[in-house]
Amino acid sequence: MGQIADTLSHVIKPSIGLAEAMLKDVKPERFARFTAPGGKTIHANHPAWNYGHLALYPAKILEIGGLTGDIPTPPAAWGDLFAAGTACKDDPEGTIYPAMAEITEAYFAGYKALAERLASVDDATFAKPHGGSERMREMMPTYGAAAVFMVTSHVMMHMGQVSTWRRCEGLGSVM
Repeated sequence: MGQIADTLSHVIKPSIGLAEAMLKDVKPERFARFTAPGGKTIHANHPAWNYGHLALYPAKILEIGGLTGDIPTPPAAWGDLFAAGTACKDDPEGTIYPAMAEITEAYFAGYKALAERLASVDDATFAKPHGGSERMREMMPTYGAAAVFMVTSHVMMHMGQVSTWRRCEGLGSVM
């Protein structure tokens, strides 16, 4: 295991743990709902959108590195619901988004498989340019930089959104 793989193995596991903790006391019927503290609806990303969005990325992280691996991938239709730039919608009837269990299972299966696969990547591979978008290459020119960003900052940004949603729902901190 190279230095970058070793570093990733130490940081991806706590993010998976935090994502698990964020689900504490979240009811399936609230998972895809906008929060409304004090009766005022807040149009912010709910857990269904955040976990579904993040579930799209484990396979993409391997893909931009030119790597293969047995990474579970959500159904293609999830791109229409969860891709970057899609609007998060309130789902009071439970007809827009997949069920909480389906979304969270896809999230955890993908990131756990990704953690295992990245552990075997050598530093030379992480040092190479990646196959992501031109904009992404400008910000993060190497595969290592992109992979580290995607499994840390990207995940934690969305977990912060879930944390805020939890507070608005009255669920409190998980830490």
